Amino acid sequence: YRHHFFPIALQIGGDMADIGDERLLPAESRAAIGTITPPHPPKRDRAYRPRPLTSRFLLILLRIVAKFSLRTAHRIGTGAGLLYSLVPGRLRNAGLTNMRIAFPAISDRELKRLARKSAMHEGRMLLELPALWLWPGERVIELVREVEGRELLDDALVRGKGLVVATPHIGSWEMMLLWMGHTASLTAPFRKMRLPELEEFVRSARQRTGTRMVLGQQYAARSMLRTLHEGGIVGMAPDQDAGFGTGVAVPLFHEVANTGVLIPRLVAKSGATMLWVFAERLERGAGYRMHIKAADPEIGSADVVRGASAMNRDIEAIVSGMPEQYLWSYRRYRRRPAGCKKVYTKGSWRIRDSALAAERARTETDADLNAT
Repeated sequence: YRHHFFPIALQIGGDMADIGDERLLPAESRAAIGTITPPHPPKRDRAYRPRPLTSRFLLILLRIVAKFSLRTAHRIGTGAGLLYSLVPGRLRNAGLTNMRIAFPAISDRELKRLARKSAMHEGRMLLELPALWLWPGERVIELVREVEGRELLDDALVRGKGLVVATPHIGSWEMMLLWMGHTASLTAPFRKMRLPELEEFVRSARQRTGTRMVLGQQYAARSMLRTLHEGGIVGMAPDQDAGFGTGVAVPLFHEVANTGVLIPRLVAKSGATMLWVFAERLERGAGYRMHIKAADPEIGSADVVRGASAMNRDIEAIVSGMPEQYLWSYRRYRRRPAGCKKVYTKGSWRIRDSALAAERARTETDADLNAT
């Protein structure tokens, strides 16, 4: 669970008006917009080695932590996350690099402050899992204190034309799955776990409020499209790397990201409604606030590049609203289009600082010359 870790409000300083400004993209990234990520030779599907002792230990640990109140679990997670944020390593560097790409105008001090807040939320996310997986379903659903935008979901369900529920990795996506399963009949893909002995436990925990989890290999695009044509609901997380040869390079903040086109294609072909649904973690273990937001209509464009670009703009707006609860340690830009430099190298967030400063100075100089 090292990529899934910890709510304290954060006021980000600096100029936020340039978010998504393509002029701040590196030159090679601007040239790569709309290209397809080069294909990679298919790898043999790896079978994970059984680890019964590790799995048994983790199950015992989960049951012990599940006896804590949510507030206590969040307190422990906050401390663990704070300690984790002080440890140098690949994940910390990736998180800082992603934050610098997203918010080039903030100072180093503000950037590190955001990194600490994010790590604290990752710790809370990890420590809340036992409660969300092991508490009775009714008790978990009661943790949702408020729902913003509920009328959008009700309208989509009444319309009956199918619904695509998209959730970025922000806040508590486990809470989102459980709440959506309780509220509507959601079907979501399920990825194989590194510990096979825990797979059925996690799947059962997620399904106990009504969500239907299906292995990703079985739940292909045709099955999703059929579900939508039948008026069903499918859920996906669109802020992950799309893999080799399956995504398009479109801007996400101030860099191009290998972005999946499955959601734009499903929305375009089915005519289904698309909504963003995510769970905000409240302070001091008070519970969660569900957010439901309308998606940009352009996501359903026949042009998948336009659709994927619109989807990433929506993600930018959501993440900018509560950046401390986003999973920054995920290496979102790891697969690069042909001709684009690697994003994640040792100290890459500092290197990015220098490159952005030079690009910003060049842009301002060009603007001054044009004005004169």
